[in-house]
Amino acid sequence: MALTETQIMTFINVNTAQSLFGWDALDERTRGAEAGAFCYLMGNPGTARTLIGVRFLLAGLDEGRALWINISGGLPRLTTRIAEEWDDALAAGRTEVHTVEHPGMMPEHVLDRIEELLRQPGTGRVVLYNADLLTSPEDNGAWARLVHICKKRGLPALALGTMAHLGAELELSPPALSALADVLLVSRLYLGLQDRSLSVSVIKPVIIDGQMEQTFFYRITPEGFETEEAGSRRQNPGNGAQYNGNGRDSEPATRQKMGPVRRFSFMPELVYFSADQENFIRSRVEMLNGRRSGIQVQLPERRFTSTLEYNRHFEQFKQGQRRWDIFIADVYRLRELVEKDLIWPLDEFISPEWREQFLPLALDQCTIDNRLVAIPHWINVGVMMYRPDLLARHKLEPPRSWNELVEHSNIIMRGENRENFSGFLFQGAPSEALTINFLEFLWNNGGDVFDQPLHIAVNSGRAREAVTFMRDLVHKHGIAAPDTPGLSEAETGRRFHAGQAAFLRGWPQVMTLTPRRRGINSAQMDLTSLPTRDGKEPGQSVIGGFCFVIPRYVEDPEALMDFCRAFYSPEAIPELAIRGWTCPPYRLAYENKDVLRHRPFYSRILELMKHGRARKDIPYYEALSDVVQDEMSECLRGMKSPEEALDAVAADLNNRVYRQVRELRLQRVMEYINDNLHEDLSRDRMAALCNLSPSYFSTLFAETMNRPFARYVNEKRIDRARHLLETTELTIGEIAERVGFRDQGYFCNVFREETRMPPSRYR
Repeated sequence: MALTETQIMTFINVNTAQSLFGWDALDERTRGAEAGAFCYLMGNPGTARTLIGVRFLLAGLDEGRALWINISGGLPRLTTRIAEEWDDALAAGRTEVHTVEHPGMMPEHVLDRIEELLRQPGTGRVVLYNADLLTSPEDNGAWARLVHICKKRGLPALALGTMAHLGAELELSPPALSALADVLLVSRLYLGLQDRSLSVSVIKPVIIDGQMEQTFFYRITPEGFETEEAGSRRQNPGNGAQYNGNGRDSEPATRQKMGPVRRFSFMPELVYFSADQENFIRSRVEMLNGRRSGIQVQLPERRFTSTLEYNRHFEQFKQGQRRWDIFIADVYRLRELVEKDLIWPLDEFISPEWREQFLPLALDQCTIDNRLVAIPHWINVGVMMYRPDLLARHKLEPPRSWNELVEHSNIIMRGENRENFSGFLFQGAPSEALTINFLEFLWNNGGDVFDQPLHIAVNSGRAREAVTFMRDLVHKHGIAAPDTPGLSEAETGRRFHAGQAAFLRGWPQVMTLTPRRRGINSAQMDLTSLPTRDGKEPGQSVIGGFCFVIPRYVEDPEALMDFCRAFYSPEAIPELAIRGWTCPPYRLAYENKDVLRHRPFYSRILELMKHGRARKDIPYYEALSDVVQDEMSECLRGMKSPEEALDAVAADLNNRVYRQVRELRLQRVMEYINDNLHEDLSRDRMAALCNLSPSYFSTLFAETMNRPFARYVNEKRIDRARHLLETTELTIGEIAERVGFRDQGYFCNVFREETRMPPSRYR
């Protein structure tokens, strides 16, 4: 199976590269490529598959210049041995790293740049990182063009990871054939069987209950399907389940006597945490499952490959898709989930003793309208990272004001006189991080989004000064990187860790990253509060974090709360704090001597948090974030002035405030509709409720709710019908009547229009 022709190879569910087939076997297979190979790395697939990608690249250095091409991201953390080989290759000029910014650019522009890089003479192997940014569930044309670019260049294509959002999940047996890479199928279907030069290869280890059972090699060619078994390593799963040969795990005899088992799906943060933390979490879940005969918690088979993939799944959840029974959410999303009644309030399930374990600020983050709606998982505070060794060398103190930030940065940049070295890094790519940066600059100049309830101040003079300073850091003062409008959190953290900046606006987790051999270590970095315009007070920053939420469709939230309480027991908290990627929400973590020995900066985090502000208290925050990302991005790129960008933000907020005022006038109608869906809800009757003429009522309602009155009523009725289908045994005719439809056939037609399926299938 050497790569001797244009083909696509994918590694799926790799826990550790060494346990799969070893480096020698990988090198032997990849060295067969005649003209080098193109490594197509899907998203951020985790440590093991990243190691395979790096190893693949390094193994082909004798074939020509090796390229690692990032799409809006940097090289992830590497183990020490591979990091040393990588650094040696970079220092010798045998490997190059290029970043192609995707946010704000069309996929075809990204592909043009990739094709330009591939055309350079002497190019051997290539790794494309974060390639999933080129794909979407609706359009795979960019991905297909990428494969054609490889073919035209004469490079075989090696794909690492899967693209889970492409195609449908397969339900095949035995497990060795289950969940074949979607990229495999899409390649064959999209490019067509008539393409005689394309074959698809898969290296797939079979994972059952966390244990590697066997490793299989698949290959699909125009002539047919081939499979090769290699390295069989059958083991008994740790929980006693037996594989019965038909693709399912049979329960052991001892468990069959215990009665029905309730199974819950548990989704921790699968993008950020390290392999070490992942192994700890999995082992702890398995331990708790072993102790609880009636409740079993299952982790996802794989981590998310990127935040984009997580966001996609999150949107699907909001649209009604059931996937997890307890999962991670960013705290700034909580209000929307509460307003849509998608998650359980949890006050009644958390005891005073358990509540006392948390930092009050962490609990406040998870409280909406005086109700606890989530369990804190991590807490973050915006900080300024700095290099104490550089400050000492140039006899400087950490800057407290904006002027000092500029002056100190210039002094250090002149003194260091290094290429690609920045004074100050911040995140300018259109993402939530850009909104956070905007808010912090705004607050630290004495401005705010609203200066009194519903009075917009986001385009005030102080706001214009703050945004002008953000832009000037790049274009006037020159202390921020020229490509700041495309920099993500991951890339700014990587550059700071690589020693390419004196100051960084970031989160404390930058301190937890494993040091690179040619990068800086923990003794060469520290953190402090963000600078302000005048430097008189400590800077204000955004408080962020992640929390666990339980969807409304879960029938037994108390069982999951019991699991959380056991999972985050006092004896486990120190271990989780040491292995975790950012700051825990538990008091104990900031008092435990062992934790403070591993994370000494925790001793200052609580003080920094006193100056933090939560996004959940900003009205219309999610809408604000969306428009800020667009407008500030254009401002940083020089496409709009600060005044134009802020006026656009203010106009958008003004429309939403005006809409709320109109909604208040219609509130009595909305409440009546919700309480009386079974009645005749005519337009004239509802207009009379709020003392409006029918015609003006129709106009006001459509402008306020962005849909006609009749459609709104039908949507509410179908939402109630979905709930009844899920939770009752009522017939479809009875449900139709309860939600206000006198004709069952008409109800079924409306239901199908709203949900794209008939009521019977939905049930």
